[in-house]
Amino acid sequence: MEIAQIWMALAVLDIARARLDQASRSLDRATAFMVRFPLSPRTMAGLNRVRAAILGALGRHREAIAVEAETLAYHESEADDELYVANSLVAQANAYTLLGEWEPALARNRRALAIRTRLLGADHTRVAGVLNNIGELLIEQGDHAGARDHLQRALAIREGPGKGSTVEVSHVLINLGALERALGRFEAARGHLERALALREGVLGAHHILVGGALERLGSLHVEMGEVDAGWPMLERAWTIHDRALGSSHPVTALSLLALTEAELVQVQSARALIHLEASWALLAAADVSPAARAAGQFALARALVAEHKDLPRAWRVAEAARDGLRPLGPAKARELARVEAFLATRPPQ
Repeated sequence: MEIAQIWMALAVLDIARARLDQASRSLDRATAFMVRFPLSPRTMAGLNRVRAAILGALGRHREAIAVEAETLAYHESEADDELYVANSLVAQANAYTLLGEWEPALARNRRALAIRTRLLGADHTRVAGVLNNIGELLIEQGDHAGARDHLQRALAIREGPGKGSTVEVSHVLINLGALERALGRFEAARGHLERALALREGVLGAHHILVGGALERLGSLHVEMGEVDAGWPMLERAWTIHDRALGSSHPVTALSLLALTEAELVQVQSARALIHLEASWALLAAADVSPAARAAGQFALARALVAEHKDLPRAWRVAEAARDGLRPLGPAKARELARVEAFLATRPPQ
């Protein structure tokens, strides 16, 4: 067991140093040891929990779900392990969320919410964490009233005395910002995101990956509001943070670069955007990302190709793929789908 733990610890260290290839090799060695030498079921469950977390950090979300399923099965077989069951359900739900698979994510979060509420009480900060997760998913499904209810409950718990940290409060504020943005209430969204950024910078410092996430959200909002000069430096800083923390090959870094290219396209810097988009798309095409994120990359690439008058047949094919990826996502992505369809309508007759 100690050898497996050492290899997993090395994998975590490699991730922290943005050495993802080495992290993957360390994880493979830990896994090989776990397969070769018999361990007790409880020890195996604990190691698998760490293994799933590492896979998630590497962006290998499908593998993480499968490994976490083994942990979940063990804890479900133990009568006194209900909180561990809830933890595994939340871990799986988070992976499904990153894949854009809302229904399995929602089902697991709701089951975890019931367990934590019953065992910990309705005002526990770990209950707030699941409420926040559900709120995020309801935004994606277009249930804005339900999302607001869950997020406001989560915020009330985490802002209560002796409850969540300021970083935990920021997680809820990020989703409240997303909700207001989805409703077109940009100033309200800006207020939530600015507060989230300030909380994260104050606790974590200027270069933490969570600060990068807040910068990306706020910078993208500025771009959508037409304030590109304000958004651009935030998006560039977010990309730099993600690149340094995770490496250029990580899906999070690719998505951060994609957000930056939106600002470049608005600024009519399509040549620069195209260079960035080709690099970003090379990673996103095969990565464990949501259909919406993949469609966003395709649409941005199509626009850059058309702006640069390069490989127009490919541009229209990529735009069609973006449209086809957005159509099954329903009303929550209607605005994005309308943009792609309007772009396709500008295609010259064949």
